[in-house]
Amino acid sequence: MDEYTESVDSSTGPGRDNRPPSPESTPDVMLTRCEPLLKGPISELRTATEILRAMAVELSDDAPDKARCLSMLHEALGKLFEETGNRQWIDEAIDIGRRYLSMARAKSSDQLTGMSNLIGTLRRRFDGFGDLRDLDEAIMTGHAALTPVPNDPAVLAEISSGLGAALIRRAQITGADADIAEGIAALRAAAAADLADSDRARYRVNLAIALYSEFSRTGAREDLDAAIDTVRTAPESIDDHVRIGVLDTLGGLLFIRSQRYGSEEDLSESIRLHREVLTGTGESPKTAHLGNFALALGMRFRRRGDVADLDESIQMARRVVAQTTGPDSARAQALAILSSALGDRFDYEGAIDALNEAIDLAKQAVALAGEGNYRVQDYLGSLSVMLQQRYERNGSLSDIDAAVAASERAVGLLFRGKATSPGHLTMYGKALRLRFDRTGDRPDIDAAVQQGRAAVESAPVGSVGRPGYFSNLGLAYAVRFDRFGDRADLDRSIEAARESVGSTRTDDRHMVRGLSNLGNALRSRAEIADCTGDLDEAIEVGVQAVAILEQSTVDGYEHPDLAAVRSNLGTALADHFARTGDRADGETAVATFRAAAIAPAAAPNVRLGAAARWARTATAAGDAEQAHTAYRTAVHQYSRVVLRGLDRADGEQQAERWTGLAGEAAAQALSIGKVDAAVAILEQGRAILWSHLFTDRDDLTELRRLQPTLADQVESAMRIVNGEDGRLSDESSEPAVAKQPLDRVAAAMRLDQLAESIRDEIPGFETFLATPSIDDLRPAEPDTVVVMVNIAPQRCDAIAVDTSSARPIPLSTMTAEDVERWVEAYLGAMAEYDRALEQVAIARAQVEEHPDLRSRFRYTDANRALQSSIMAVESTLVDICESLWDHIAVPVLRRLGVMTNRPQGVPPPRLWWCPTGKLALLPLHAAGRHDRSAQTTCVADHVVSSYTPTLRALRQHRRAPTVRSDDDQAELLIVSVPSPLGSDHLAGAAIEVDRLRSRFGDRCTVIEGANATVETVLAALPRYRWVHFSCHGDQELSDPATGGLELVGRRLSIAAISESRYRGEFAYLSACKTATGGIRVPDEIVTTAAALHYCGYQHVIATLWSVPDDIATEIADSVYSTLRTADYFTPAQSARAVHSAVARIRANPNASLRDWLPFIHIGP
Repeated sequence: MDEYTESVDSSTGPGRDNRPPSPESTPDVMLTRCEPLLKGPISELRTATEILRAMAVELSDDAPDKARCLSMLHEALGKLFEETGNRQWIDEAIDIGRRYLSMARAKSSDQLTGMSNLIGTLRRRFDGFGDLRDLDEAIMTGHAALTPVPNDPAVLAEISSGLGAALIRRAQITGADADIAEGIAALRAAAAADLADSDRARYRVNLAIALYSEFSRTGAREDLDAAIDTVRTAPESIDDHVRIGVLDTLGGLLFIRSQRYGSEEDLSESIRLHREVLTGTGESPKTAHLGNFALALGMRFRRRGDVADLDESIQMARRVVAQTTGPDSARAQALAILSSALGDRFDYEGAIDALNEAIDLAKQAVALAGEGNYRVQDYLGSLSVMLQQRYERNGSLSDIDAAVAASERAVGLLFRGKATSPGHLTMYGKALRLRFDRTGDRPDIDAAVQQGRAAVESAPVGSVGRPGYFSNLGLAYAVRFDRFGDRADLDRSIEAARESVGSTRTDDRHMVRGLSNLGNALRSRAEIADCTGDLDEAIEVGVQAVAILEQSTVDGYEHPDLAAVRSNLGTALADHFARTGDRADGETAVATFRAAAIAPAAAPNVRLGAAARWARTATAAGDAEQAHTAYRTAVHQYSRVVLRGLDRADGEQQAERWTGLAGEAAAQALSIGKVDAAVAILEQGRAILWSHLFTDRDDLTELRRLQPTLADQVESAMRIVNGEDGRLSDESSEPAVAKQPLDRVAAAMRLDQLAESIRDEIPGFETFLATPSIDDLRPAEPDTVVVMVNIAPQRCDAIAVDTSSARPIPLSTMTAEDVERWVEAYLGAMAEYDRALEQVAIARAQVEEHPDLRSRFRYTDANRALQSSIMAVESTLVDICESLWDHIAVPVLRRLGVMTNRPQGVPPPRLWWCPTGKLALLPLHAAGRHDRSAQTTCVADHVVSSYTPTLRALRQHRRAPTVRSDDDQAELLIVSVPSPLGSDHLAGAAIEVDRLRSRFGDRCTVIEGANATVETVLAALPRYRWVHFSCHGDQELSDPATGGLELVGRRLSIAAISESRYRGEFAYLSACKTATGGIRVPDEIVTTAAALHYCGYQHVIATLWSVPDDIATEIADSVYSTLRTADYFTPAQSARAVHSAVARIRANPNASLRDWLPFIHIGP
């Protein structure tokens, strides 16, 4: 709360002569005519200031009117600052105030009045800009004015009040006890002076504010009670403008006491008083009065849920922002008030736009306030809370990092003299806990527990926030138990949750948090201790929590937390059903999960979790149809959780949490014969991070034809979402990407809103930017068959999708566990091979540097180890390919009827593989029996294999316009980096470049050697339809987006490739591991090849793992010999070209599987 300052009534009006005084007027007349201008609007203030400035220059120091002129100029400049917030005015006002003092006779009434005015002006400049030296000067001026003590009681009271306010303000920053004591003593002296009732009331207000400041420092309730009593006992026969200050201050103090201790009576009286302030006079209300009223209404809304209070609170807060034109500190406070009201809107409706605006406003408030403003701690705390809410909504790591930073800064600032706020401590702990959930860093959860304990220990018994502090502490204990398994943490979690529930009033909606957390902790203990009593109590408290929030539903709006609370109850009921088999429990759990999953106000991740549990519980209860509905709901929510606009790391983290969900849902659909639905589920629930690129591009083209202006709006949002302003320019080596991930999230929300409006309002656009139907997903060309292979815990299936149907092919002889085992063996063998290669490279370098006997022995040993590794890899590949043949390829090929002998000269048909999950890491195209001691057979003997990440990708690339092979404008870009730093030299790279130059002549451009930087290559790619990379490649299995192509200086990562869009037709990646995905999010198909494919290249030739240099060169030459004939280049034949090249290698009796198995084709 600010010190109450007496307002000045406006006396301007249409009948007043506002013309500047005549130059012939005497100084006295001119000053008299300026006095009304000081009370007018800003234009009249400016006029008065110019006149007074001129007079101050013209009047000599000994002129009788000079002091009066300077005093009025000081007043005018101060008011201009209040109106505009422009620092130049208050700086000039202080300079004038100092000049005035230097001219006044020592200890005269003029000097004392000037000192009093200067104290106030210095304090206002400190409030605006935070320079502690202003307070020091104000206090020094006050001490000088009171030495000796003035005889005039009115002057003494005014100076004492100003001095006291300055001391209190400095104590708020420094924590100096002496300042607090002296400041309160000075304010008590002013309040006790024998003055008119209005003056006594004004000084009692200032004293009350000082007592409140002491309360905010110590937390001692008696200080707050004393502050309220001080205002209540103010005289009643006072001027209207003073009365307004008394009412507003009393209302604010009652609001704070209600906020801290929960008194409904205090809150009701506060709102009554604030409303009286706003309506009790004919004047326009001050922004401070509006702001206090908005805050009180917001609190009552949070307690009672009356949406009328929320609407009025936001209305008042917007008026505050519109009317505040003063210094930065005032604007910061206004923005913070509106931010709080919009945060309430989000809490009530789940409106993400309100939360985004609230966060933006809170950031502005923090920036405007600066470190010197004692309110900045609260602004930071509010910002942290809202960032946490948005993180829980969209999962953006940048949000939770920013929340932790804001809370950490707020807690640090609180140690500067004020008692540590338990509210800030608990929010800091919560932010750390949420970040731990994301990163798993042990120090975060330990610190969260520490902050939670500190909050509980510092919260006064009976304080309104104490239940919440216990609740957050209990959650921190529970999370630590879940991760590290210490039973003591679980018991402490239950104890804290019981404390939370026990200290909350039964009519307080915040009891829900404690009840829900208690239920979760009891359920966890029941799970490990097999205690039915704990589970029964968990259900009981869950029912209570749901009932409380259901009662708060107003006009059909459910509380956003209701879905999460229902989901927690559903989990307890499902656990009870699993134990007892009680069908009623199962049905209730299913209904509870369903209600949570379809709640419109709930965050998508909450709805997703509820839908997944709904599906699994319905399956366990034997309700297959409802399980199918639930799985479809879950997959739909999954596609929203992995949100457009999240950066790739955030999107991958969200995808990792739900890896396998689409496969699980598709398997359930297949179990009840819904084959088309299974296909749609696999399309909607996989490759989310890529899928929007295709859908968005085609839908936008059609929209632009009919509604170009609307298309521009959609495209603008898309560009931010997809990072398309990330292309490199000639002037900069850094991508001009969207300013922040948060910009992308906001744009994504806007894009969803536009899409929904277009679907509803424009005929023919009912599926705009929506998941395609099964008819849109099927291949359009005859003789095209895509085999989707789905791996799920329940069952494994293939689905053959062609132009007219989707046929299920049960793979009943294999399980998801089999695939896990094959992948583990495959990756293990390949990793061992890579390690052996690395050791050979190290040993070779040592021989070249020190060709001594020891180095040569090491090199020999490394080569022996490599040969042993090669044999192990070959054996593993033979076993895996045989398993893939027996369990997948044979059932599929037989069902398709392609295992019969073909007539001589008839080429094998084409087949597209679309594997799901970790199966995407394995070589389905090489499935077969490759044991040289027996008759060999392989998929390649029957079909020409290609891969497609999704059906949509294949269909969209087939729709793309094909470049004429003899188009003079088409050129091949060749990127060759044979020796990147720290890698083996690729002798084949130079050979490939020479052969390609020979084939393409002047229709190729080569970027090689030191020129092949990431920046140069990214800038060149959009200009070429065909590209060939000859370099090292690598993949990070645990963080696949960082994999990519090794260029000069650094890697061209998958993430960097995916920031741009290309109109390419053909990409050849003569590099290792360019088709290798990650193990964390296998269904997102995060590979170098997929990045180029999704970002525009129709045909991509890539490798599943490491390949020998000489084999890579041989395969490339063979492929280009097929595709490039005379003046024609035919990328459309890429699949058959790879097939033929591999066949030549396979025909060599000395060839091994690892020689040809890695090479694959992706595309139409």
